[in-house]
Amino acid sequence: MAEWTAIQAVLGKLLCPRLPGHTETSKAPLDRALRIVRHVDKIAAVLPAEEKPPRCDLVRIAALGICIPLPKQRADEAADDAAEIATDHLGTVLTEEELDLVVKIMRDAERRAPRTAEARLLADAVALEDVGLVGLWNAAGKYQGLGRSLEQFIRLWRTQAEYGYWETRLRDGFHFEVSRGVARQRLADMAAIIGQMETQQNGADVPA
Repeated sequence: MAEWTAIQAVLGKLLCPRLPGHTETSKAPLDRALRIVRHVDKIAAVLPAEEKPPRCDLVRIAALGICIPLPKQRADEAADDAAEIATDHLGTVLTEEELDLVVKIMRDAERRAPRTAEARLLADAVALEDVGLVGLWNAAGKYQGLGRSLEQFIRLWRTQAEYGYWETRLRDGFHFEVSRGVARQRLADMAAIIGQMETQQNGADVPA
């Protein structure tokens, strides 16, 4: 297995694409990738021995690979394209067997029911991106990019909560109880922040 620093060096440039019309690069993909890697490490560290994947090192690499920015495309094509780009660049630092396993982890993690422990670990680490304050950060950025209002954002979240969207995500979107427990607490934090957003959006905290 290649050194982690060598792997980061290989994929680092892909994770820091140049912003259109600017001289600087975007740090968002790399920030997301390293956050997912941290989740992989922390979840794996507390998993029972019988649930812990044998190749957590490859899950970390797959986490970088899935965050490589891609042209707009169908969601079901993203994992295949990201895997192809990652393997094109990792061929100099990983063995052919390791490359094959990384690709399988990336693709398997996209399944509703991942088949391997490695893919389940990656899927849970990625799913944590959607809940809590990080989830609000990600969702708000997308909403602003679409020109939507804060009121629409709050209404969407309330509707999702009302119809059980988040409870379904907790039940079906996580594969290890430890990560599901983290998501449950983050969801509570998320609800509290949405409540504060709604208060401030309506000016309810301004003295009459």
